[in-house]
Amino acid sequence: MKSKRSRLAFSDNGPSVTILVGGQYGSEGKGCIAGYLAPEHDVIVRVGAPNAGHTLKMGDSKWKMRQLPVAGLVNPDCVMLIGAAGLINLEVLKTEMGYIKGIEGRLFIDRNAGILEPHHIKEEEEGKMNASIGSTCEGVGAALKHKISRGKDFRTAKDVPELAPYIINVSEYINKLPQDKSVFIEGTQGYSLSLNHGPYPFCTGRDVIASSMLSDIGLSPFFCDDIIMVVRTYPIRVAGNSGPMLDEIDWPTVTKEAGYPSELQEKTTVTKRIRRVGRFDMDQVIEAVKVNRPTQLALTFIDYISYEDKGKTEYDDLTVKSKAFINMIEDKTGVPVNLIKTGIEYDDIVDRR
Repeated sequence: MKSKRSRLAFSDNGPSVTILVGGQYGSEGKGCIAGYLAPEHDVIVRVGAPNAGHTLKMGDSKWKMRQLPVAGLVNPDCVMLIGAAGLINLEVLKTEMGYIKGIEGRLFIDRNAGILEPHHIKEEEEGKMNASIGSTCEGVGAALKHKISRGKDFRTAKDVPELAPYIINVSEYINKLPQDKSVFIEGTQGYSLSLNHGPYPFCTGRDVIASSMLSDIGLSPFFCDDIIMVVRTYPIRVAGNSGPMLDEIDWPTVTKEAGYPSELQEKTTVTKRIRRVGRFDMDQVIEAVKVNRPTQLALTFIDYISYEDKGKTEYDDLTVKSKAFINMIEDKTGVPVNLIKTGIEYDDIVDRR
């Protein structure tokens, strides 16, 4: 009989970690969930690159963050990190730093995070990657290729003088955090866009599952206490030849089925193109659950199931139609749906935790 592996003595002193991961094609509404959970955590890590954006709306203000965690807009006390696997567009970073008050001493960037250059973007545009696979052409894939080749023309964050005040070893920082600190990893994109597990080549340039996010920032799975997987009622993909989608429909159909008084339509955060939309694919979600092993699910856009549920904050007040949809997901996946987004506002949420 095999003995149970014991934790190393020093690992018992590390922080608790929560991972937010997408379960479909990205754009599941992770930004709204990340913003809602932000006050509960001390350290927020944004993984990925600026080819994915997270949107947060609070009253009359609306932010679309591509580089920094949206949590920094909500929690004025949190520390914000960009890990070693991150890629940075310096112009986007500078703009988003201007959105957050008191950012000095709160933002830190790993010395090995890569820098996106204009020639990376040009390389993807000349390769016509948007037409071939629906790429956002933000230069991310090209930059990763140059990083892997380890050429002298690839810069990392430590090579940029203006970033000097923010440069640290992120892995070292996180691993030294005490047990009473909480780390939140704000993941980007979604399971079905993963480089290794998605429908290649219609995928992003990196793996975006929960375990990969830990690798991106240099943190052991020992510390992971909670994995929240976000799924939406009608999955979406970017426009164009972006890959397979089961049972694709159109926005007038969604509008009619939800009973919305005005036409529904969504555009991508980065490219501003109208998104493709399809029906909920249970097989896709079950596969994502098996690979990510979430402890709980967050369901967004329940108001697309029934407009009557828009803005509600109590589970008992939801329509029978929406409750049936939620019960179906829980029965099929075996994972509780604890957070239910009912609208675009920050506090349009049912919290069943």
